[in-house]
Amino acid sequence: MGDWSQCSATCGGGVQDRKPLCQESTVGEVPSVVDGASRIVDELMCESSERPEEWAKTCNDDPCPTHWWVGPWQSCPVTCAKTNETPMKRRSVMCVDGQEMALPDRFCDKNAKPLEYSSCRILPEC
Repeated sequence: MGDWSQCSATCGGGVQDRKPLCQESTVGEVPSVVDGASRIVDELMCESSERPEEWAKTCNDDPCPTHWWVGPWQSCPVTCAKTNETPMKRRSVMCVDGQEMALPDRFCDKNAKPLEYSSCRILPEC
């Protein structure tokens, strides 16, 4: 069998596989060794009926770290305000994983969530 492949994910669960390799040998002898390693040859040199199954296993099963992604502030929706009125501007705030994929807010720390709304700068009276 060859070496285990690199994990398909750095977190959140991935897969590694290990493929069978065809090694050179003579009938009734141990496979030949060159510099301490068996000599690997083309798959066509081996009997396909004797080929073992590929192995697979899960890896990096730890959950991916999450954080709040914060977009830019939008423009204020008005250019003037009535007395005692406070127009608000908005920005997007989303919970994302290490690959910047959106997740439900429950996966991020709600106490650390940045503000989504803020009052507009001082506007002239309408």
